[in-house]
Amino acid sequence: MTKSTGEPNQSLGIAATSPSILVLPIRLECIVTNDTPGQWDYGYDDLSIIKAIHALAKKFKHGYWAEQVRVVNMSFSSPKEKPGAVELAIQVDVQEDDRLYVASAGNDVLEAKYYPAAYSDWVLGVSGLIWDGDSASWLPSYIDDHQKLVGSNYVNDGYQTYPVSGLFEIISEGDFTTRSTSTEAENPAYGIYDNFAGTSAAAAQVSSLAALMYHNRPGRLYGLVKYHIHLYRDLASDLHGDAEIAGLVDFDAALAAWGKDPGR
Repeated sequence: MTKSTGEPNQSLGIAATSPSILVLPIRLECIVTNDTPGQWDYGYDDLSIIKAIHALAKKFKHGYWAEQVRVVNMSFSSPKEKPGAVELAIQVDVQEDDRLYVASAGNDVLEAKYYPAAYSDWVLGVSGLIWDGDSASWLPSYIDDHQKLVGSNYVNDGYQTYPVSGLFEIISEGDFTTRSTSTEAENPAYGIYDNFAGTSAAAAQVSSLAALMYHNRPGRLYGLVKYHIHLYRDLASDLHGDAEIAGLVDFDAALAAWGKDPGR
């Protein structure tokens, strides 16, 4: 699910994280507000999320189509806890059609529960780690060129709220970066992806792993998929201290241990 902001579906590179898996984009209904004269704000509300989940549950129930929707990636977050109807809609869909919901923790560098990622009973919340290529180390955050603190949200609760992480961003001088450069000459991908960074990207990475796991063993239940992803968190990259951010999931090890059903 993505916010309906008029951007092309590929603008965040979400679909590109799992090229062998079919991706079904479901946009949240856009809510336009004009609280400040001369300024238009675009966003979504609780009802937008509920409508999207109900549309998925109604139109893409298992058995309706040859291909099943097994993973729901939600690369959006809000500090406001949604009313019970949002969590209930996710819970009902999970229980009826056994889908894994994955959501991003948010990018405000706060110790805070952001939703829907923090609905940990039904959703796999994903935070993000930053790789500093110059120092060859993992970071919870960094100060960018505009003197702004950049990084993932987190909760110091033993990784209960956000149990796993994806790659938030790569930073280094003269090396690969996950944020696009400013001109087409500098970056051949300019105009295709605005950027591929933040917890939106981190969540999509974990969603792609889950999709591949379902593809290899389609009969497995969502709870087992979720548990297996937890097991293959790279403990060496866990960050403690002020920001408790879980380690990256070891995709290779997780897929190797998961295996494949005959004929997959």
